[in-house]
Amino acid sequence: MSPICHPPFFRPPTGDPSAAAWAQFVTALLTAAEPAGNPELHLLDSGQELIKVGNRRLLCVWSPTGRTQEVPEDLTQKSLRHMASRRRSDSPPPAICCNADLSDAQRARCRKIISDIELLTPRHWAGECRKFSTVSAPWFRPVLPVAEPLWQTAATDAKVQLRTTRLTVFNWRKPLILLIHPRFCDAILQVTVSPLMTVDQLLETLIHVLKMPGSKTFEEDNCVVKLSWSLKYNNQAALLDTPLQKLKVQPETAIEVDARVLMRDQHRQKENAHDVIYCADGTWHTRSRSDRFNTAEEKFRTLMSHACDASLRQIRTVQ
Repeated sequence: MSPICHPPFFRPPTGDPSAAAWAQFVTALLTAAEPAGNPELHLLDSGQELIKVGNRRLLCVWSPTGRTQEVPEDLTQKSLRHMASRRRSDSPPPAICCNADLSDAQRARCRKIISDIELLTPRHWAGECRKFSTVSAPWFRPVLPVAEPLWQTAATDAKVQLRTTRLTVFNWRKPLILLIHPRFCDAILQVTVSPLMTVDQLLETLIHVLKMPGSKTFEEDNCVVKLSWSLKYNNQAALLDTPLQKLKVQPETAIEVDARVLMRDQHRQKENAHDVIYCADGTWHTRSRSDRFNTAEEKFRTLMSHACDASLRQIRTVQ
């Protein structure tokens, strides 16, 4: 599978995906391709990064989702006008290094400012990643295909009906190949499922694939801990009874699966103002919390981490 140059696939070794990280990534590939070129990064007034390689200028353009419509056109045009005003007559054609495919209209607007601008889009960078795989690999989450026997075993353990999970004579013509990003794992899982499968069934099967712990009581901390699962696509939560085919998942996009850790004093019958809710992204949604909740949360996170690591090792082994 070719590298996909936007989150959650694109994951810098340090820090979060951003325009600055994208510029650093492009610089790393340019250095690998032309070690003697000594690429230099410069921040423009527009806030975009410009790479200088000898007399050549390359503008780094970042789309947070990899979608064409999220390319910052106003900033890009401001940067291009800056480049055009300072371009020497004998300099080679400049370039735009973008992690999204530009539309025909966007390309035309860029070439209206600099007629010979070169457009280096995801297809180009995917090729460079394959050419310099050692350099590019740390910048991407691994994509791990989940073997059919492993997926079916997990579905059986989850008591999910085989009719909706197995590709049978009734649904074989439209299998769905999904890329799933559990936010607590540093991997993307690729699964082939029936379009009849629901969001709830997918989550239940995934829980068993990743061997996530169920509800647990920590007596010494006086806490009951459990997981609450949700699935998002295009930043919108999906209802549990939604068939996967209705999500209309597009190629090179990932479904996000989030697990929240819910904690409650084991002597209380209901969740209340003192309950702690932990999200996989590290955010606490609480009004108050105690040291014993901190301790229980850390213990449960350790259980999740160990289970996830063991599951990913198994997925890599069973291909």
